[in-house]
Amino acid sequence: TDGSGYSIYTDLQNRAALARNLKTVALRYLDEDAACIRDLDAAANRLEGERDPERAYSANTALDEAAAAVSAQLEALELSDTDENYRIGIMTDLESYNATIAHDGYNEYVREVNEKTLSRFPANIFRIITFTANAKYYR
Repeated sequence: TDGSGYSIYTDLQNRAALARNLKTVALRYLDEDAACIRDLDAAANRLEGERDPERAYSANTALDEAAAAVSAQLEALELSDTDENYRIGIMTDLESYNATIAHDGYNEYVREVNEKTLSRFPANIFRIITFTANAKYYR
């Protein structure tokens, strides 16, 4: 990608949407008040609203854990063939988006900005004057 981070945010939004799809399947078999459903919903909401790269990384990790918990609950039940295929497909897509994010050039771009641009004259002077922080990594 171009290193802008937009690709990561698009992938994260897609992951949140997939979590909602997993919730839809899960609600056919689990109670809406089940802890794993609440955790999945909270993780998707957090991920959708997060714009800080470091906190987005943390929110994405929480979504992974919540989706895995719901998937494990569903795996222990007798799902219809269609719903089992949905569950497998959603989990596969969640993993695929994480793989895409892992190969994104954003963190390399941040490193270059921080080390090669913001640390050198005259940018380093403007950075001090304007209280500009280093760019944040997605990690």
